[in-house]
Order: sequence, then C-alpha cells, then structure tokens
Amino acid sequence: MNSAGVSILIVDDAVDVADALSKAIKMKSQVSGLKIRSIVLSHDGLDATVKLKNQSFDVVILDNDMPKKSGLSVLKFINESKTLSDISVIFLSGELKTETLQALKKMSVVDVLTKPFDIERIMKNITKVTQKKIKVT
Repeated sequence: MNSAGVSILIVDDAVDVADALSKAIKMKSQVSGLKIRSIVLSHDGLDATVKLKNQSFDVVILDNDMPKKSGLSVLKFINESKTLSDISVIFLSGELKTETLQALKKMSVVDVLTKPFDIERIMKNITKVTQKKIKVT
C-alpha cells in the first residue's frame, strides 16, 4: 500500500454482488477514513489472474465458485507467485465445503467469509492488513 491508498481487486462472477461490495467499501471507507486508491472488478478467475499479472493490488476479495478458473485456483496462483506474495486475500463464498476449507488451511488468507457478506468484517480485515503494511514499509 502506498500513501495514495489501498488498491482492491474484487473477484466475483455475480456482477450484482461485486458491485454491491465495491459500493459498500467506498461508502464505509469515507466514514472510516480509509484511503482507497482503486477498486477493480473481475467476474471470472481467468480474468482475475490477468489483472493480477498486470496491475498492483494490496487486497483481493475472492469468490470461489466462478467460471473459467475457481477462486481456489486464483488463490494458488497468488500463493505460488513471488511477485504477488504481499497481496492479502479475503476469501468469500456462498457455500464452503469441507474440502474447500481444508485446501484454504494450506494457503495464505486473511479471512474466510460466507455470503451474504458482512461489510463490517470485510472493512476490519482491509483496515487490519493495510495498517500492517504501513508499519512494515
């Protein structure tokens, strides 16, 4: 994160969910004082990996069940990439199966949430990770 604010990638194939989450984060950040540099939306996992290769993000809010590439596949891509290791991932899913939870335990995530999402919890996570990054740099 730089002084201009946090850059967030929201990945969810449900366009209305991604839009609602983006708007909620923008509204809550105005109240909390959290600086948002950008919020980028992606609606499938393949597009998300392209965006991750070409843009810099501090936080990724990642749905699991998506076309072309699952959230777990995108998370694996992030975890295995040396250039993306600083990204904080909040995993979001409509349904968390046992095998998904087991896979998540082996990967680095800030939090795992189910839909409908709790915007207050998401904002706490974003604030927490951005404060840690500010202290480190």
